[in-house]
Amino acid sequence: MNSKILVSLVAAVLVSGSLGYMGGQMNKQPEIDSQENTIASQEDRINSLEQQVSNVETQRDEAQIESMNPADDLRIGLNSDLKEHVDLGLVALRNSYDGNEDTQASVAQLDQNSQELAAKVGSVYGDEAEQQFLGLWRDHIGFFVDYTEGLKADNQTKMDRADQNLEGYAESAGTFFNDANPNIPRDGVVTLAEEHKTLVIESMDAYDKGNYEMAYQKQREANKQVSKIADALTAGIVEQNPDVFQPEN
Repeated sequence: MNSKILVSLVAAVLVSGSLGYMGGQMNKQPEIDSQENTIASQEDRINSLEQQVSNVETQRDEAQIESMNPADDLRIGLNSDLKEHVDLGLVALRNSYDGNEDTQASVAQLDQNSQELAAKVGSVYGDEAEQQFLGLWRDHIGFFVDYTEGLKADNQTKMDRADQNLEGYAESAGTFFNDANPNIPRDGVVTLAEEHKTLVIESMDAYDKGNYEMAYQKQREANKQVSKIADALTAGIVEQNPDVFQPEN
């Protein structure tokens, strides 16, 4: 075959293949463009959703900041510390009852909570009141320990004495808060402290009988009950110190 003819045939084949490839690519281009548009649209939607989520989170955070004030801080702090007192207290009492090796560690945690609670009292009424309250508070914890030891030993006399001491603590706590703040009724504090005493004792009595479901039920009730104490103290303190706890908007 003539070499010129051969070259012409090869060139024709190459040109035909190139045109075919280009034609195929051109045919696919609308599909590629459509896919790219779809991806871009999805990215826009994702960006829009992310922005909406960010806006909601910002609004939520701003609302929380706006809703918080010194009175809220005090109420939430007292609620948190008192609920922790119930939980740590009953853990320590059960450990003491069972003779667990981690009793001292749980007692240390409980005392740390006591100091934090006393510090909140001191932040309002000063260092002397803080120390006075801390002494009262530690005493009432010790009376619960006495009751638990009597329960374990089946010593009714010790249990009765501890119960009487806890009633005395309720009276002292009522006097302490009413002396510091006439807006906190003495009798109200006494009643709330006695409710607290009853629920903790009922929890330990159930634990002693092996009725663990009831023991934890009473713990939950005690946990809820201390909110009444926290709220009552907060209300009285805010009323006594409106400039501090109810600042003008």
